[in-house]
Amino acid sequence: INKIQEPSSMAERDAKRKAAGVAEAKAKSPSKKARKEKGDKTEKRDRKRSESGDSTDAPAKRSKEKDVADGAAREEGQGDDAKAEADGDTTEAPKYGEKNAVPQNHKEQKELKLKRKMLRNPHFEMVTQVKLEWEKARSRRVSAKDRSACVTSIVESVRGHMIDVIMQHDSVRVIQTCMQYGSSAERNEIVTELEPHTLALSSAAYGKFMIQKMLVYGTPQQREKIISRFYGSVRKLIKHRHAAAVLALAYADYASSDQRASMLLEFYGPKYALFKGKGKVKSLDDILEAQPDKKGKILEHIKTTLTPLLEKGLCAHHIVHRALYNYLRFIPPGGNEFSEMLEAIKELLVEMVHTKDGAKITAHCIWGADAKTRKLIVRSFKPYVTKVCTEEDGHSALMALFDVVDDTVLMSKSILAPMLADIGEIGVDKFGQQVLLYLLAPRSHKYFGLELRTFLETGDGNAYSKKDTKTRQEELRASLIAPLAEFATKNAGMLVGDGQSSQLLFEIINAQAPDSKEMKALLTAVAATARDDSIKPLSAEDAAKASTGVEASLLGHAVGHRFAKKVLEKSNPFAESFARMLVSEVDGRIVEVTNHNRACFVLLSVLEGEFPSVQSDIERLLRKAGLESKEPISAGAKIILKVLSGDKSSGKTAAPSKSKSTKKKGSAKKA
Repeated sequence: INKIQEPSSMAERDAKRKAAGVAEAKAKSPSKKARKEKGDKTEKRDRKRSESGDSTDAPAKRSKEKDVADGAAREEGQGDDAKAEADGDTTEAPKYGEKNAVPQNHKEQKELKLKRKMLRNPHFEMVTQVKLEWEKARSRRVSAKDRSACVTSIVESVRGHMIDVIMQHDSVRVIQTCMQYGSSAERNEIVTELEPHTLALSSAAYGKFMIQKMLVYGTPQQREKIISRFYGSVRKLIKHRHAAAVLALAYADYASSDQRASMLLEFYGPKYALFKGKGKVKSLDDILEAQPDKKGKILEHIKTTLTPLLEKGLCAHHIVHRALYNYLRFIPPGGNEFSEMLEAIKELLVEMVHTKDGAKITAHCIWGADAKTRKLIVRSFKPYVTKVCTEEDGHSALMALFDVVDDTVLMSKSILAPMLADIGEIGVDKFGQQVLLYLLAPRSHKYFGLELRTFLETGDGNAYSKKDTKTRQEELRASLIAPLAEFATKNAGMLVGDGQSSQLLFEIINAQAPDSKEMKALLTAVAATARDDSIKPLSAEDAAKASTGVEASLLGHAVGHRFAKKVLEKSNPFAESFARMLVSEVDGRIVEVTNHNRACFVLLSVLEGEFPSVQSDIERLLRKAGLESKEPISAGAKIILKVLSGDKSSGKTAAPSKSKSTKKKGSAKKA
């Protein structure tokens, strides 16, 4: 039954929908009555127009008559005035100079623009005049006398109005030039007039440059006055787009230690600003030592101040780094406070690592981070490895990474691979060499100071490093040995002539397998520097002081000969191989080489080493050199003669005898 009735029910539903649509269309369309009323109104309006003689063609007719009148007026030469009369308008247009006048040419436009500038700026004429003087003063071709006269004229012109001049984009540089080239009296006048407006100028888009010039060229007393104006507003200024740069410059480059401490006090709470200038409190350690119960409130206040800055990514300034480091020092790693702060800054660490405090912050975060967070930090460093390696402070953060990250595969890919890709730059940079030395000889007392070693020891025993320290170091070193040997072989002439570079070269040699082809190639390259003029300067400064001849070789160079003696020490497994290569290099020019005192001491090390494969050859060469006939004979040659004559103790006890005189003892050490 349902199947039979279903089609009929669908048909009924469609019929209802159609009826509803028709009803809706009727409701929207106007009715017959409404259409009739509209038509009546239109017919009535047209009837009135026809009765008054105004038909629908009237506008077109009027327009035509108007065109005819305009043409006639133009023919008679009447122009716009005739046209206005034809329209029935007899009022004259305003001439230029009157109110609401429109300039008709370029000259009038310039005059109008000039008048508007004079209305906006009451000092327009003065600023225009001093800008002409400034053009002369800033020129490099002008003499010092003429520049001084221009600066004096400018200062006299703007006296009492400097703040108004500085706030304008086109005249702020005028006062900056006066601050740079003015006399001490003129600089003092500028600072005296502008110092009360320090906060306003620091927050201005163009005024901030004037405060920076005052800090650069001002006296210590003037800088102290300017910096004291920041007191009470440090937290506000550090959040400001323009003022933050001024405050950071003052803190990092020109503030004294007391002034820095006073500026930092505002991060600890309003209460501690009262200690400014009284010498009672200088650091957070002093505050917490005197009031340990205030630790929680102080740390909470630091966190409240820093959080908005870190959320906006404003973390490039030294003062922010110092405040953040003070906060991290006093919260336990792994706690809620540490985890919250680490979450906020883990991706910003690479931007903070360029300062001393920023590098310490990075190290603390690495020590307290779990494996997952450490992986994120390591990957964030990957694009900037070379830059961080060659930074004075940033390179220590990489050392902290080498100490604690257990994933050595990740470290090899993200840190060591970029380092090796730029080894030509890192290997000759003094901070890059420190990083390489740390990988080859971790925490060696010979290469790293007590302060750095003590700081890095803070991270030992952290909760998230599980791998054995020696195993981690060996795994990191394994991927470096061969590439470093290749680098040292190609650049042996540069490395042996520099103090720290020669230390790196020695550690690279020491890391190679004794019988490997890399070791043989490296020792051969080092021995080849015994030839004259083989040592190349490491930098442009070294090139200016470069020596020639034997003094520019491994045997006669001030640094190179000490390196050679170190390699020839009997305790080194590669000493005999190097001695054999060295003897081969000097064979044929032994007379020339022994004329140099330093070269004689290197050959003496070979002679005293008593290497079986070399001993007979070195003795034969030295006897052939004719040392006894040299005039004057060097100290090294004298000792060699004594050893050759059978006095074995002469060479080993060659140092001058001890004396009771302090002066003589110092001279002996120097010799």
